[in-house]
Amino acid sequence: HSVMYSSTEIMGKYLHYLPMYLHDLPVIIPKRETIEFLEKCVRNRLNEHTNDLTKTDKQIDEKIYEIYGCKEQEIKLAKTHISEYLVK
Repeated sequence: HSVMYSSTEIMGKYLHYLPMYLHDLPVIIPKRETIEFLEKCVRNRLNEHTNDLTKTDKQIDEKIYEIYGCKEQEIKLAKTHISEYLVK
């Protein structure tokens, strides 16, 4: 048990976070039009009958980076982490 929960990653590359790690994360409530845009993107993604979802995913990612005011270096770090650890 202690080996499995000694880090944030557990079997199958799932992430495990305890509340004590999450309380400092910023929560930003986006503008209504941003919420509507993201809802539309998610609906489109769910309705796409193709394996190529990269365009919609990219739109969602870019909007989230914009909401949080991510700088180019932060975006690069996030993309690197995602490609190395979270995408199979």
